[in-house]
Amino acid sequence: MTTTPLPDPPTMTTGPTQLTLPDGRRLAWTETGDPQGRPLLWFHGSPSSRLDAAPGGPFSKQLADLGVRLIGADRPGYGLSCSHPGRTLLTAADDTAALADALGLDRFAAAGWSGGGPVALAVAARLGHRVTGVAVLAGLAPPHLAGHEDLAETALFELALSDPTSLYAQLHSLAEVMRTDPFTAALSMLGDHLGEADLAAVSEPAFAAAMAASLAEAARGDLVGYGQDLTTLARNWQFELADVRQPVLLLHGRQDGIVPLRHGQAVAAALPDATLTTTDDGHLSVVSHLPGLAATLVGEPARTRSTT
Repeated sequence: MTTTPLPDPPTMTTGPTQLTLPDGRRLAWTETGDPQGRPLLWFHGSPSSRLDAAPGGPFSKQLADLGVRLIGADRPGYGLSCSHPGRTLLTAADDTAALADALGLDRFAAAGWSGGGPVALAVAARLGHRVTGVAVLAGLAPPHLAGHEDLAETALFELALSDPTSLYAQLHSLAEVMRTDPFTAALSMLGDHLGEADLAAVSEPAFAAAMAASLAEAARGDLVGYGQDLTTLARNWQFELADVRQPVLLLHGRQDGIVPLRHGQAVAAALPDATLTTTDDGHLSVVSHLPGLAATLVGEPARTRSTT
C-alpha cells in the first residue's frame, strides 16, 4: 500500500501579515477588532483589498467592543498577494483554509461583500463544519441564476469572457489612476450607479479614507486580481449553493445600482438556510451594517488548534 505525502503546511514569512502557501504563492492578510475575539474571516469586494480589515478602520472599535476578530486577506492579484491565473472560487476557499490553519483557527464565521460574497459561500461549501455561519452583503448571484446584464460592470464581465487581453489593458489604465486618485477611478466605473445612500456614505471622512486606502492597495498589482475575479464570477462557480449547509444571512440594499437586489433574492432562494434582509441602502452604504452582522455570526467562542 502506498501513501501520498501531505503538502507542507503554510509558513509565516516576512512579518506577521504574510504567509507562504504550499504552492509558493504569497498571501497577505491583516486584522482588526479584538485580537483575542471570536474570528470572522472577511472577503473583500471587487476591487478592494485586505485593508478593509485594517486596524483603525471605521468599524474597528465597534468590532473590538463586540469581541469580534475580523481577519481579511488579499485575494490573489490584489495588494500584496501573488497572482493566481486560472483561480476559481474553490481555490480561493483552499487559500482560506491555509490561512485559517496558519492562524490556528479550527472554526470561524465568514462574511463577504459584493464580489467577496460568492467567495464566502464557496468557503462555507468547501470547508463545511469549520464555518459556523455566513453573511453576504450585496453579493452577486451565479450567472445561471441572474446573469450579469444589469450589473454596473457589465461591460467588464463581457470582456472577461470575450476578450481578456482588452480587459487587462483597460484594467491597467484604471489601476494607474486608482493608485493615486482612488475616488476618480471609482467614479469613472460606478458614478452613474451610486444613489443617495452611497453618496452619503462616502461623504463620511472615516469611511471615505478607508475606502480610498483599500482601493489604492487593490490597484498595487495593476488590478490583475480584479480581472481574475471578473473571469471567475462570470463563469460556472464550480459549486452548488445547495452545498452551503450553514445558516446564511443576506443583506441587500434596495437602492443598490451596482449589484441589484434581484441577485440577493436569487441567492436566497437557492440556499437551504438563508435569511434575506433588505435595507434602504446602496451598494457601499450597506457595509455600515457589518458590526451588527458580525455580532450575530460569531455567537459561539472561538476554538483554536494547538501549534505545539
